[in-house]
Amino acid sequence: MDPLTSLSVAAAVVQFADFGCRLLRRAYEIYESPKNQSAQNIELSTVSRDLAHLVKDVELKLGGNGNETENGNGQGKTQGHQEQHPNEAFVRLCRECRETNDQLQAIIGKLQARGSNRLSLAASSWMVALRQVAAAGDLDRLTERLNQIRQQIMVALLSQLLGEARKSGLDLRQFARQQASMIATLDRIDQNTKQLSTDVVGLVDMSSSRHRTEANDMVNYVMSDSWDADEYSAPARVDKYRDRALLDRVFQALFFTTMGHREASIPKKYAETFEWIFAEPRKSKDGQPLWFSFPKWLQGDSKDIYWMSGKPGSGKSTLVKFISRDPRLGENLKVWAKGSEVLVASFFSWTAGMDRLQKTHEGLLRTLLLDLFRKKPQLLAIAFPARWFLLQSFNGNVKLPPLDFDALMAAFRKLLSAAGDGMKLAFIIDGLDEFDEDHRELIQLLREANTRSGIKVCASSRPWNVFKDEYSNNPMLQLESLTRQDIKLFVKKKLELSPGYQDLVSTSPQAARKILSDIVNKAEGVFLWVSVVSGLLEGSFQEGARITDLQAIVNGLPSEVSELFRYIWDRTSKRFRAEASQYFQVMRACEKLGTTLFGLTLWLGDSDTPVDLAAAEVTNEYLMGVAKSLERRLMSRTGGLLELTGGSGGIATMHVDFMHRTANDWVRDNWESISAATEAGFDEWLWLLKGEALMMLLLSARPPQAGFWARVRATLDAASRVSDADPAKTAILVKTVDRFDRYLMTVARYSQNPDGSYVFAGEGEGKHEWVTTMHWGNVMGKTSQTDDSEMMPDKSARLHESIRVLDCVDMLGLAARLAIVPYVRCKAEESPTRFRQVALSSNILECLVFSEHEHLRHTARLHLLESLLRIDDDGSWAERLRKIKNIAAAHPPLERGSREYFSQVVTMINAHLPGDSIPKQQQLDTPDKPGRHPESESGAAPKTQKMAEQRKSGPKFGIRLKRLFGRKPR
Repeated sequence: MDPLTSLSVAAAVVQFADFGCRLLRRAYEIYESPKNQSAQNIELSTVSRDLAHLVKDVELKLGGNGNETENGNGQGKTQGHQEQHPNEAFVRLCRECRETNDQLQAIIGKLQARGSNRLSLAASSWMVALRQVAAAGDLDRLTERLNQIRQQIMVALLSQLLGEARKSGLDLRQFARQQASMIATLDRIDQNTKQLSTDVVGLVDMSSSRHRTEANDMVNYVMSDSWDADEYSAPARVDKYRDRALLDRVFQALFFTTMGHREASIPKKYAETFEWIFAEPRKSKDGQPLWFSFPKWLQGDSKDIYWMSGKPGSGKSTLVKFISRDPRLGENLKVWAKGSEVLVASFFSWTAGMDRLQKTHEGLLRTLLLDLFRKKPQLLAIAFPARWFLLQSFNGNVKLPPLDFDALMAAFRKLLSAAGDGMKLAFIIDGLDEFDEDHRELIQLLREANTRSGIKVCASSRPWNVFKDEYSNNPMLQLESLTRQDIKLFVKKKLELSPGYQDLVSTSPQAARKILSDIVNKAEGVFLWVSVVSGLLEGSFQEGARITDLQAIVNGLPSEVSELFRYIWDRTSKRFRAEASQYFQVMRACEKLGTTLFGLTLWLGDSDTPVDLAAAEVTNEYLMGVAKSLERRLMSRTGGLLELTGGSGGIATMHVDFMHRTANDWVRDNWESISAATEAGFDEWLWLLKGEALMMLLLSARPPQAGFWARVRATLDAASRVSDADPAKTAILVKTVDRFDRYLMTVARYSQNPDGSYVFAGEGEGKHEWVTTMHWGNVMGKTSQTDDSEMMPDKSARLHESIRVLDCVDMLGLAARLAIVPYVRCKAEESPTRFRQVALSSNILECLVFSEHEHLRHTARLHLLESLLRIDDDGSWAERLRKIKNIAAAHPPLERGSREYFSQVVTMINAHLPGDSIPKQQQLDTPDKPGRHPESESGAAPKTQKMAEQRKSGPKFGIRLKRLFGRKPR
């Protein structure tokens, strides 16, 4: 179907749907009017003729092929449309128009008055019939169906135009403008078609609020279960060069900042020892293979998951990383694929990771999908047909819902179904035991994937019972029983790098061999143990220790890894214990916030680094020096329990992590003794605030990339936890926050276009509704109008559902809203008179009392409010406080803790304003007097009773907000 015909048919369908909706809306107005009548009556015979004419117009424009005949089974079948109309959606929708018209005509028939006299005519009047039709729900069903028809025809039209645009090498915007210009010059084209062609241009450009609303409606429809992706699959092609910006949108939506951290942190230093995995298995004394041949499993048609089992520290992750990066993996899989394309995706779980996505099913799906899409972008249209269609239609300039677990799971299943003769998928998953969710559900997920045709799964885990029960009869290997030779080779190579060991070999070869043998025997197949011990012995070799001393050290080493960590901790210098304890506490703070500890954050947060460190001082030489010095510090202070990992881009991307999961477990089990070494007064939150703020403002690109605002929010969370007991530390916090604030004001003024370019906020039509003079705290996470990769909405506090408190106007307001108590208190104490004036002109008090639920630190807020009330010694805040008190009393949230909090707010303000009282009906329900506010009792009281209560309690809440805050309620 050519574009002109498509527009013509779509215009006719839209006209029919709009006419039907107006008719039904008119019926609703009559049905719901107080006297069941209207100023104008509906002429039913005229309506019937108009509807029939509109349907006929649809069918004529389609070319008469919308007619339907019955086949032998009594099922409707469209004649000849397969050949003449490749886009079946148009034919189907035209048929739906006719069927919907039949239903409308049936309703109109019911509304015709019948009877032989006045009494019978009155009894059967169409008003009486209208009540019956409305009560039966026919009006609701038809209205919904007409809206669906309108949405479907617009989607079908965009799909048709998108396909034609792609053939022409244009994007949809360019093609739609060309069509509209051409149609405007044609006399034979009816006005409805011309108007629709213009509307399509406005829709894809979202040039007005009406078009943006229509685009949002279309997004909701396409993303719903009502949309059938199969009808629109033709134009959903992916070109990795032309669609690069659109692909980036999806990639960013899947990406999370810690996605590759675990794999990057796995050492390569003894990976080459696993060469045997691609060879034929060695045999035991009785002639049985020691493990199931991995190449045989890769090449064969086995439907079982290959399980790599091993004790903690035995090298499972290193083996999996070695396999995933070895070219022999793909070579063996090609034999299995028999000419089909093979795609491999991997995931490395990390229970010690700060980000929950490093150890959840959602993180697994995000990583595997992104890995596959990057290798074969065409899969994106299969996995996310709705998203891809919308991105193509609006050239990326559209807001899409976030990718939740259900959407990810649906996409993953579509890819599994797409695997088969033309494409094979192999998944390599490390650390099943490190998932922080139900392992049985994980097993079920992998089982579902592995049962599909064209799928292979290789997984590793500790030998826990839940995995033994599922995989003990599968192709497998037990790592610690296979690595004696690998460990011997590793230790030999490691020691040979030490000149001191070489001297020992020269003078006492037998003793050197015995030390080597004892290390291998004591390791019991655990690579981690060997790696740590080799590092410990290196210092003894450098010092030229005697043979007896070396042998005593080896004999005294504990064989269990956990005991080895205690040995390491005890050997660290006591003068470094306090500093090591600080490092561990900063790590624990990051864990609580769910963030990654970057190496530069740890360095810049140190008290030795000045808050006003200039960007000019952070040179490449400076950063290289930081990396080397920090690496030395972590080794000397923590004995290597913490290490600097990752970071192909240097210290700017390197992060601090535990050497192994078992090290994290040991630190957690011994936390009391480790944290006791910290000096009194240490504040890990101040360290984290300062380090993160300085790292972002000194190194972050402008405008920020994905994940930036999440880091800002975490940094502010750290600031809100800093103690205000020490004036010196408060001064550092205030100085840091003020500098961070100035930097973020520049960052928030940038907006990202769909093509990846940036413009200054407020420049260009439709970029932002906020102005550049607003504080950045109100636009946090809004730096991209279409960014669905990072959900950081600025949720203002809710006193009542759907009611939002005013935005902050400066850093003081934001600090009050987030309960950064030391900052607000310091500013108030610096100049009480000026602060009193500022509080009247801004919203500090409101932001303090009515804050975001996830940041309601009630005790800190109450203490701060009490301090601020002392500043109001002249009563200048009295009127403001009374209004705040009344709102807090009349509209408390339903949570028990919040009720108690607002009750204390009211009490505190009453004490400050003696003589004030609250009307009885506005008093808070306290824990001693349970109950709920009348407005929260949905449907509990008649409407008249609610209106009476509202009259008693004064103006509506929204009006009170407007009067209090000086602007319209949201």
